[in-house]
Amino acid sequence: MQRLSYEVSGDGGFVAIVDGFSCFITPSIKDSLLTWEWCIQSGGGWTSRGGDKVVTHKEGCEFSVSLAEQALLQALNECP
Repeated sequence: MQRLSYEVSGDGGFVAIVDGFSCFITPSIKDSLLTWEWCIQSGGGWTSRGGDKVVTHKEGCEFSVSLAEQALLQALNECP
């Protein structure tokens, strides 16, 4: 399985740049449960995440960081 090379993002998560897409994995605690939210974005770079020119292509949530990365990689293959 392919592994991504991550850097720390400005919001406490991690980001990897793959083929022009910003791939984010961010820890989240809801109802005392740690989950990992992931999303694939383009059009703004990791420093302007959430800005007007940012397009979110795919996103999801998993119960482990390895499952989040696996889902992210699968979704990357489906991005245009």
